[in-house]
Amino acid sequence: MLLSYTLHLQFVVLFITILVCTCSSSIEKICRKEMDNNMRFNITCTCNNNIKDFEVYGEFFYFEDARYVTIRNCKEVTLQTTDINSSELEELHLHHIHTVVFNIFLPSSTDSLKIENVSNLTGLHNHSLLHVQHLRNLVIKNTNVQLIDSHTFSDISVENIYFINTTFKYLNTGSLNFTGMKDSLNNSVFHIERCTFEKLDLNAISVKRIGTFRILESDFKGILKENSFKISSSTTFFRSNTFTCSERKDTCNDIQFDILENFYGFTQHNSQELCKFLQTNYCRSHKTKAMINSLQSCYPKLLKYGVNKSCMPLEPDKGYNIYLNISLMLVCKLVLKIMVF
Repeated sequence: MLLSYTLHLQFVVLFITILVCTCSSSIEKICRKEMDNNMRFNITCTCNNNIKDFEVYGEFFYFEDARYVTIRNCKEVTLQTTDINSSELEELHLHHIHTVVFNIFLPSSTDSLKIENVSNLTGLHNHSLLHVQHLRNLVIKNTNVQLIDSHTFSDISVENIYFINTTFKYLNTGSLNFTGMKDSLNNSVFHIERCTFEKLDLNAISVKRIGTFRILESDFKGILKENSFKISSSTTFFRSNTFTCSERKDTCNDIQFDILENFYGFTQHNSQELCKFLQTNYCRSHKTKAMINSLQSCYPKLLKYGVNKSCMPLEPDKGYNIYLNISLMLVCKLVLKIMVF
């Protein structure tokens, strides 16, 4: 029995040794260390035709003195560590990767996290930023995010957050829970543009002490629950977004009013701001018409939010109509000339 256990233990040790050696060998082939003027290392890892996958398991000491780490151009990147053993790391940048398994503990020194052009991002567990207290920059761009755990970003002060052209498959309760830094309240920005949200739980997006919060040209495919958003921000902009309202046209229903409940709160019960939201955002079933068009028969219910019949659909852009009329006139003249000849 003891012999069997000893042999098993030796096999495990041998396996781990081979794994670490193989991993180290691969990393040394594709990673380059450069020293900056402050005698600190920056590391860039670039996959190639021979090495397409990048894997980090267990405690990994290669990044020990790194200040900036970039991993790029890989088929698959697996970050599966109990800790990145570094007190120097300030920025981790992952880009142009097909699949990223993000299951690491970032060190407390981390100041910037950038993920760009990743086809499939899994992970972002609630322990990933457990040691991190401040993030100056969080960027997720051109990426498909499968899941963000609850409270992944809780208890972290942030300054600049940019989500651009990214799909979020599922946001759990408190997945995007951000608090702005006290010393940069007026300058802090949370910017979402051309993103797709497929499913949001209650309080999935929570923002406080952020100077400017913007959501532009984004698509909310899942039905919003009454408290999917919890926003406390100095300035908010919501323009040209689409929401799942109702399959039936011009129908008052609870789904539409759940959307209103979400946005009525952080407009600070300002009926003019809510009217502006209804005029400049759309229902997915008919994107050419603003939400207010779908609620023309719902004014008795809208009175609860201070919105009355003075909140009308915006007039078509007059400048656009002028150019359209000029174009039509020129076409007509051209057709007449052709007919004469």
